[in-house]
Amino acid sequence: MATHELYLGGPPSRNYGLSMFPAQPFNEAAAPFNQIGVASHKGPAAYNDKRRLDFAGGDHALSEWARNATIVAGDKLGAVLIPKNCLFLGFSAQVIAAGPATLSITPSLRGKAHTFAAINGAVVMPEPVFYPASGAAVAQISEGVASLALAVFDNKPDMLDLTLTTLPAGKLGGLILEITPVLITTAVGGIP
Repeated sequence: MATHELYLGGPPSRNYGLSMFPAQPFNEAAAPFNQIGVASHKGPAAYNDKRRLDFAGGDHALSEWARNATIVAGDKLGAVLIPKNCLFLGFSAQVIAAGPATLSITPSLRGKAHTFAAINGAVVMPEPVFYPASGAAVAQISEGVASLALAVFDNKPDMLDLTLTTLPAGKLGGLILEITPVLITTAVGGIP
């Protein structure tokens, strides 16, 4: 049995006579393969939609809203708008700066039965935690964890909500939370 490298792109071929195939043997650890991006003529298909919620003062508009709003346990924050015609693979969450003690946040997709494991907003996370679209939290991002079989597709926009499950004293304090949905667009050229 042999492997025939017929992929397009990648590092230059070392074939004599300038033949296109076979291409260089694929090696995921080799430097030339690690420096290659997606072909520009394909257009963006997959992207992340990172949202940094900085209640510590780095985002002045958000901090001003939090200072003047009445926030109670059970309130939802519409955190990230997910465009229509996208396959939602899941999202990562990372608490950069802790909020008040016992702060608990439950992510969900608005109007869907998808809820996810709670985020402990009172503890700094040294690394992001990945939440596949299936709803289970994965302790660390590694190979082979998420499945496309449980991805969510909608021909209407969605909203990734954050429910303030437990909110002491009605304030978010110095919380800095990054939420990063991972999406694949199905539209031509990457524009939904």
